[in-house]
Amino acid sequence: MRRFAISLAVLLVAWTVSSRADQVLVEAESFAQPGGWQLDTQFINVMGSPYLLAHGLGRSVEDATTTVRFPSTGEYRVWVRTKDWVARWNASGQPGRFQVMVDGQPLAETFGTKGADWFWHDGGAVSIKQQDVKLALRDLTGFNGRCDAIFFSSDANVTPPNGAQILPAWRRSLLGLSDKPTELSGYDLVVAGGGYSGMGAAISAARMGCKVALIQDRPVLGGNGSSEVRVWANGLIRRGRFPRVGEIVEEFMDRAKKSPGTAEEFGDDVKETVVRAEKNIDLFLNHFAYQVEMDGERIKALSAFDTRTSEHKRFTGRLFCDATGHGTLGALAGAHYDMTPKGRMGMSNMWSWAEAQEPAAFPETPWALDLNMDDFPYPREFHGQWFWESGFDKDPINDAEAIRDWNLRAVFGAFNAMKNRDGAEKHRHAILTWVAYIGGTRESRRLLGDVILSEEDIIAKRDFPDGCVPSTWSIDLHYPKQQYAEKFPDNPFISVAKFDHRVDRAYGYPVPYRCFYSRNIPNLFMAGRCASVTHEALGTVRVMNTCGMMGEVVGRAASICVGQDCTPRDVYEKHLDELKKLLDLPGKARREAVNAPIVIPDDIPRRASEFGPPSGLDPETLAGVVIDDRQAVKQGSWTEGTGLKGYVGYGYLYASAGSGASVRFEFKPSAAGRYEVRLAYQTHENRGTRVPVTVTSPAGAVKQQINMREPPPVDKGFISLGRFEFRPGAPAAVEIGTQDAGGTVHADPKLQPRGPHAPSLDRPAYDDVRQQRYSQSIRSRGSDERSDQSVDRPAGLRRARAGSRSVHRRHSKPQERLCADPRHARVAREAPAASGRRVRACGSQGVRFLRDQRRSGAGHVVAGQSGRRGDYLRPVLCDVSAVGQPGRRHRGADRYLSRLSDRSESGGGRHHAEDQVDPVEQPRQSDGGHGHGRRDRGFSQAGGRAERGTAVGRNLSGLLL
Repeated sequence: MRRFAISLAVLLVAWTVSSRADQVLVEAESFAQPGGWQLDTQFINVMGSPYLLAHGLGRSVEDATTTVRFPSTGEYRVWVRTKDWVARWNASGQPGRFQVMVDGQPLAETFGTKGADWFWHDGGAVSIKQQDVKLALRDLTGFNGRCDAIFFSSDANVTPPNGAQILPAWRRSLLGLSDKPTELSGYDLVVAGGGYSGMGAAISAARMGCKVALIQDRPVLGGNGSSEVRVWANGLIRRGRFPRVGEIVEEFMDRAKKSPGTAEEFGDDVKETVVRAEKNIDLFLNHFAYQVEMDGERIKALSAFDTRTSEHKRFTGRLFCDATGHGTLGALAGAHYDMTPKGRMGMSNMWSWAEAQEPAAFPETPWALDLNMDDFPYPREFHGQWFWESGFDKDPINDAEAIRDWNLRAVFGAFNAMKNRDGAEKHRHAILTWVAYIGGTRESRRLLGDVILSEEDIIAKRDFPDGCVPSTWSIDLHYPKQQYAEKFPDNPFISVAKFDHRVDRAYGYPVPYRCFYSRNIPNLFMAGRCASVTHEALGTVRVMNTCGMMGEVVGRAASICVGQDCTPRDVYEKHLDELKKLLDLPGKARREAVNAPIVIPDDIPRRASEFGPPSGLDPETLAGVVIDDRQAVKQGSWTEGTGLKGYVGYGYLYASAGSGASVRFEFKPSAAGRYEVRLAYQTHENRGTRVPVTVTSPAGAVKQQINMREPPPVDKGFISLGRFEFRPGAPAAVEIGTQDAGGTVHADPKLQPRGPHAPSLDRPAYDDVRQQRYSQSIRSRGSDERSDQSVDRPAGLRRARAGSRSVHRRHSKPQERLCADPRHARVAREAPAASGRRVRACGSQGVRFLRDQRRSGAGHVVAGQSGRRGDYLRPVLCDVSAVGQPGRRHRGADRYLSRLSDRSESGGGRHHAEDQVDPVEQPRQSDGGHGHGRRDRGFSQAGGRAERGTAVGRNLSGLLL
């Protein structure tokens, strides 16, 4: 079969430019040398074909060339299928102009100059003087000219059909394609879509013994997480009920430092290598799935064509998985689906720029959106992020090309403002380095399963028996940002994220398996953003790591379907226990066939806990019993932190001095004996000097004070609280308070070293902890919680500057609050709540604090400028209530606020919506972390993740016994 397919493919390449006696059709995508033209396959379902795109960022791209053999010499009429891509908006300038060269001579007509829709542009007559002719597409602008095909006819009265049908009979005939597709059969699972969800499904099924076909319409895998779109993967993996789920995703997930990052950071080669290493997977890159055959209610076969050669193939299989994002396979099969009619999330096209050594020009763009510098958020750190998003009320499928093109007009219009308008003076050396021409779509069709997961289910923590995929991303929905929507109300191009924090970030909400198969197509799975959820619930499950884990579950379930000869629904109704056993297997577990023995290799990662792999010191490596802060009983307001490295487990707790907060670590000795109790903490100059700690034992309560500014004397960050006699059934606890603590209080685990005088302890069962977490909502970390706290800064910045504290003392006035920027090791201090209070705000954190104070009705603010050590001593006075208000500038504070506010990602990226109110703590959701965040965003990476910059309190990570 494979030898036949290869020989046929070679034959088809030759036939791509084959002809009738008087007609020749040349598909642009079949050009032997594409030059600088890019293959665009995003809109085949609407306009009928892939096409070549001259995406040169304002610089003409290299010619695409090929050689065509004509049946005879003579005069031919030429037709070119193209469009003027800005004509739909009546924009002037015709940015997509290009020429067709025949043996080095351009046709008289210039193309891309008219037609709002795809059409056959009459190119006039051309004389063919020899049978072998060299054709070329010559870009004239570098601004996204596009060509679908070139048609030559010796009959001047023949006009090629302009329908949107995919591979119509006349094209197949001219291309020499057989009416019968290449047959590819014997598959247990056919997966359409090669993003994270499709890869997860294919790899998982293949390792469980299924024969898999993976069909992807792009030349690379990864979808939105590929180098073509560059949305970094978010959502925590390896946690919850089945901590092994996510181990496959971890093998191919990106390691990008920001979104958009560099192409190399997204690891396209790594993804392809992981997939091709599976002998049970046949990978079909550059193949577009466009048709299904049904056998009653079941899918019988799926047809796809090679987007370069037009060869079409027919895939037959027992099971199918829709991982297309758009729900394309399900829609073709008649699966029930939903699509929110208005207020959907849109499509993003991110971009980046740089500073060249020499001044660089950029052409005027009269056809782009008419923008000045105040019309868009400044692309700080040289990139336009996720919020360059539009198409909220447009059809995400039928209007997809227009949405993408509108985004391109926005990007080019913004860069034109930087280069040629009011930003020109400051951007003489600026150059565009990358603009995504592949759109990152967040929402379209959602296929419906036996369970349609809702926002209410997630918030109420409804416990489904088949809950399996941990969703840790907050409910994150995008809308037009009103600040930038007034100029283009019909299609705003900048978004804002609104979110609900009530998702358990550490354990995750277990999305039920019944969301991953169709309720009316018996052999159809779905994974990714087309899973069975509501519009609101999509806000949490749509991020790529979570989608990839859906695929892992689908793959395991598919192997049960094959082995038990059952449907996906039967897996839930009859074989759920078997599925759970498979989900408990390591990601690298494999078997030759679905009924063969399972082999577990030696190089598997250790099973993570229900809260994921520790991001700090692994408690399992410590001698004794660790009681983590997540198992402690908390009273009052505590915040989880990870900025100060050296903590045990997943982070630590901190709370404000005098806040009344306390945390109690209780334990149950399994035997009577003498135990040494140790407390872990991370030192810092804002830590408490008199932190009250009480150890309760059968002998009573022993109180002591800990100076947390002094380094812990015991190895790995512990201090001994002494040795105590404990026995089963008697009181055994350590409590840390905040009263008169003299600074931030920090809580980490407690440990009891093992030994002849230190019997073991019984740790609380994970199931008990999980039930605790499920019975209580996790406290969200909002701006209201930060406003009454000072700053907990990163360990890497604990040594600020000599005399810095004395400087703070000199400038701390009774009506003043100091807000820290962790990049510059600044300390924050509580101030009396009073009308007209002042805030010294340093850098980005300070400006965020200004925004929070404005929302809470604060008075005036002293906004300092970030920079080197003492720069915060240069204050700028402004009215908090006016910050961000139209027409009221305050020496840069308002503009800086507009740039910093409301940054999130979705599907887009690791900079999550929650950064708007939780700006500093987490760089991005990663395997060891427990929150949404980012790695860039202008915050210090000293000492690891930057600490929450506007909350000061006590830090406690736990205890060691």
